[in-house]
Amino acid sequence: LAGTYDGIVRYHRPGDAAALASVRQHQDAIKTVSAVETRNGLIVASAGQDRVVKLSAIESSGGDRPQLAPYARSNDAVHENSIECSTFVTLPGAEKPQLVTGDWDGKICLWDLPARGEAGGDDGAAKVTKKRRRAGEAAGQADERVMVGAQDWKAHAQCVSGVAWDGSVLYSSSYDHSIKAWDLEKGNPVSTVNTTRVATGICIPPQQGGSSIAMACADGRVRLWDLRAGGVALESEPEKQGVSSFLKATLRFHKQWCSAVAWDPTSQYGLASACHAGRLGVWDLRSLGSPVHALRGSEEKALALAWLSNAAGIVCGGSDARVRVFRAGAE
Repeated sequence: LAGTYDGIVRYHRPGDAAALASVRQHQDAIKTVSAVETRNGLIVASAGQDRVVKLSAIESSGGDRPQLAPYARSNDAVHENSIECSTFVTLPGAEKPQLVTGDWDGKICLWDLPARGEAGGDDGAAKVTKKRRRAGEAAGQADERVMVGAQDWKAHAQCVSGVAWDGSVLYSSSYDHSIKAWDLEKGNPVSTVNTTRVATGICIPPQQGGSSIAMACADGRVRLWDLRAGGVALESEPEKQGVSSFLKATLRFHKQWCSAVAWDPTSQYGLASACHAGRLGVWDLRSLGSPVHALRGSEEKALALAWLSNAAGIVCGGSDARVRVFRAGAE
């Protein structure tokens, strides 16, 4: 899946240049795309600078070529600035997933997802939808339901740059130099680490049972944190007093803004990072000196990063309008 600055969501088969399906979902740049597998198929959420969350379903019309079918949108009033990050969560004991979004102003919102064909929202939201049906068919919004925000709160003093879910706790990072762990059911922070660097994104290892977090930083470095009190630092850095006890390691490779980090879905030791110089680093965390692979992810800025299923490769998208796929074991 790829979300681009022209407002289009594209669905690709890795290795195929042409998109299998695409749909224009937004009037401005898309900043985040997330997906979740449900009993009814794959659901895709996209959001960005137009402050609206859109939901699409991957549908097959009986042939080999799938379609992206838009079916829901958020209320315009919830996010007042660009939506920068998102992830799907399923609370313990819940039957259906929910969506978490974070925006430029530091707000986090938890969304209930309407089922296909299920009306959502209050009377005011329904009226908005009716207006769109009368005047907005050309925009492709005639059948869209309205998503309901279950709760929202001011999570950070500045932009929420990343959110990650480990099955019980939500983690968020911010330009305000902090990482926070949240109890989603109460909207309360469980723990906070105040760092000395701008956090541009975070990720957590698969089958998270501890508190390890990888943080991409504006100074080009990747910092590994242990949010448990008394975590042992593996190196010395001029961090604030009390912060270094949570710092496990710092990965030094990128010379410019580190834009994304992604953990190997099959291993707690595999990590990938990307930066605005267009470089990718693939790391084995058992050996921190340098990445085991250094790749060219973009001719311009590398902006987004993800692993293929079963760690079969890495996908990178950049400001050169290209998506590159790097296969494991390929020369």
